[in-house]
Amino acid sequence: MDPPKAIKAVFKSLKKSGRLGLACPGTYNWVPWSDRIISKVVQDEKIKPIFSHWRDPWFRLPTKNDYKLFFERQGFSTVLIEVEYEQTYYSTEDAFNIYLSSTANGYTGREYYDIGIDDDYITSFNNDVKEEIKRQSKDGKIKVDFIRLYYIGKK
Repeated sequence: MDPPKAIKAVFKSLKKSGRLGLACPGTYNWVPWSDRIISKVVQDEKIKPIFSHWRDPWFRLPTKNDYKLFFERQGFSTVLIEVEYEQTYYSTEDAFNIYLSSTANGYTGREYYDIGIDDDYITSFNNDVKEEIKRQSKDGKIKVDFIRLYYIGKK
């Protein structure tokens, strides 16, 4: 992964005065709800030894200013930059589907482990996530919160 190279390529591909707009999780603690779930799941005795071989695949910077500097170093002029906290309560089923459609691959993608992982591990990991979501829910709902970066940069 080479984020500066990727953003420089985006910059080069834009026409004069072109813009980059993105909304994505930002900061190190960008998905607090997932962090609460995963921190419990990885303590499971069948998950822990394998998870110790996991390598974090995400590019994150600690502050809004760090993102601003990152994009500007790649050539962009910042038009807008915000880091916002967002939360919504979802059913446990919807929360699990959000996990499956977003962070699941980062935690169970084979390329993020320095040892081989099999389908049984991936299934166990995801099942443990589903059960932990249920344990942390109240009245069938769980808070799903994100810290999201919004950025618009101009070439």
